[in-house]
Amino acid sequence: MQLSGGNQQKIVLAKWIIKGAKLLLLDEPSRGLDIGAKADLYRLVEQLAADGAAVIVASSELDELYAACDTIWIFHEGRNIARFDPATTDQDTILKHQLLGEQHHD
Repeated sequence: MQLSGGNQQKIVLAKWIIKGAKLLLLDEPSRGLDIGAKADLYRLVEQLAADGAAVIVASSELDELYAACDTIWIFHEGRNIARFDPATTDQDTILKHQLLGEQHHD
């Protein structure tokens, strides 16, 4: 039996949750997922954080970062150049700093 991409992602996360992981690094976690599976993933990330886990999401999709993160960090050549609160910063501002490599910290 083949599992969908969303179900595969859920199983991988469930394994770490069962083991009691307090730090999760999710690299492009929604790649290949449908809209419903993405929403499930974001709810799970939110619940994990609410339960005290530290969750780091690395993504090239700005919409994903807005859905899953309470802080957005931009790195350029291995250095943190910007930090934003997605609740108070529009996507155009973040894209500008990302594309131009400009430093900014809230």
